[in-house]
Amino acid sequence: MEDEVLLTNVTPAEFSSDDLNEVYRLRWGIETAYNVLKNRMKLEEFSGIRERLILQDIYCSVWLYNLTMLHLIEVSETREIPQERYKYEMKRNLSIAIGIVKTYFIRSLMSETREQRRESFEQMSALLTKHLVPVRPHRAVKRKSPVNKSRRSYRYTY
Repeated sequence: MEDEVLLTNVTPAEFSSDDLNEVYRLRWGIETAYNVLKNRMKLEEFSGIRERLILQDIYCSVWLYNLTMLHLIEVSETREIPQERYKYEMKRNLSIAIGIVKTYFIRSLMSETREQRRESFEQMSALLTKHLVPVRPHRAVKRKSPVNKSRRSYRYTY
């Protein structure tokens, strides 16, 4: 059993440790969303130095994240993963899904006809279904730290 240490200024009379655990559990989705925005979508790497451009980058990243997650939820509800075919439990690849949604959603918006928009949208859904990654419990191998390959890091924009 592991000890858990939580720091707070509320008293035990106001919140029990079980209440704090529940609040933290509820917050976990927000923490993972911020991790995706910051590390996979490079939220802090801006395309410009003016405040308006930085805000535009932030709003676009959050919008794209929401759009990707909504589409992944929709695909997951309509197309189940055949888990019996795999050694590990499988889930959809979020990193690839972000790139797919970026490409195909814009393509579907820019298409001239309704049929082309529908076809592009269906291609996007098919690709999201195709790219899977295993969920490996109790992973012991330490990962290498990623190298920033972005064209411009936020650290150099000021």
